[in-house]
Amino acid sequence: MTVTDTNLDASRRTGVLAPYICVRNARAAIEFYKDAFGATEVIPALVGDDGRIGHADLSVGESHFMLSDEHPEINVLSPETLGGTPFMMQLYVDDVDAVFARAVELGATATYEPADMFYGDRSAGIIDPFGHKWSLQAPIEQIDQAELERRAADTGYHAESLIAPAAAAGRKPVELGYFTIGIPDADNVRDFYRELFGWELHGEPGGEGYHIANIALPGGLASRTEAPTTTLFFRVDDINAMASKVRELGGEVTEPELHASGWNAHCRDVEGAPFDLWQPAPGY
Repeated sequence: MTVTDTNLDASRRTGVLAPYICVRNARAAIEFYKDAFGATEVIPALVGDDGRIGHADLSVGESHFMLSDEHPEINVLSPETLGGTPFMMQLYVDDVDAVFARAVELGATATYEPADMFYGDRSAGIIDPFGHKWSLQAPIEQIDQAELERRAADTGYHAESLIAPAAAAGRKPVELGYFTIGIPDADNVRDFYRELFGWELHGEPGGEGYHIANIALPGGLASRTEAPTTTLFFRVDDINAMASKVRELGGEVTEPELHASGWNAHCRDVEGAPFDLWQPAPGY
């Protein structure tokens, strides 16, 4: 690989956290990020003898991120190959609605429409044509910490300082991390729960379901189950160790499977009641 002129000042990047993403078509991705977000190339891309881009460095405003083509031989894989990503990048822009509309016009998929959020930003969500999640944000008001905590409480969230500290001694209990209400078609019950409980549901009609965005315990509506059911996902740090414990105690458990949201295993207790173990992916 060769590059003609890097023109980098390493001291300016000390302490800077920059995302490094993988895409299936780096050249097309670079053009998308230029057109959709106004990105510029910091240095010429490094291209291997096989034509794949091994490194590209882009800037948007004062931030920058890097990307490369897929290199399966060193386990560098894109969301399209992996079947999704748990990782989301948050990008501050001048006009959320305009950037959102331009990105969708260029092939991005909307995950939620532009809306004013309780924390003082206008926000919208997309998945770009290469499988990466983006949250578009623009400040619309300044609020102090007390007002932020008040609004958060109104939507079902609480500041860390408001939560009672964990017991100083003894084993930390496993807690419920997520739940899903499964039905053959979540679109049919979307308005029912929205009107009944005031749930803010994020998702697209005809998709796999909806995430409930404004409740303290995360949950969702899941489509395409054979019959109505409720699944409880218990959040664990080590799914393999916990799966072994289920078997040791006489329960049943499937082999853990990796999804975009993390590792998951289906279980039944000694009386046959179903539940799931969930080891979240980073960011969940």
